[in-house]
Amino acid sequence: MGPVIDITSPINGSKITEPFVVVEGNTKNISKITLNGRLISVDQEGHFIEQLVVPEGYTIISVEGIDRFGKSKESILELVRISTTTTATTTNNKQI
Repeated sequence: MGPVIDITSPINGSKITEPFVVVEGNTKNISKITLNGRLISVDQEGHFIEQLVVPEGYTIISVEGIDRFGKSKESILELVRISTTTTATTTNNKQI
């Protein structure tokens, strides 16, 4: 059957405003799991939760699981972080 990865949060294609995002999900039949190439852990039920820093703009997050036979499964999450900062402009009023 191979590895199973279900990303439950955030929803793929979400637009976010915060610089951090919590990636959460469930797995089955895995012996190793990575988030953007970094090894992460799961609990006894196969649940994982990790926090990431997300730059402004378009971001791809990869979750890859490998089972004990070497079969792998990758799930991709695409997010867009929208800037919430506004640029203030001032005018300089001078008397002539």
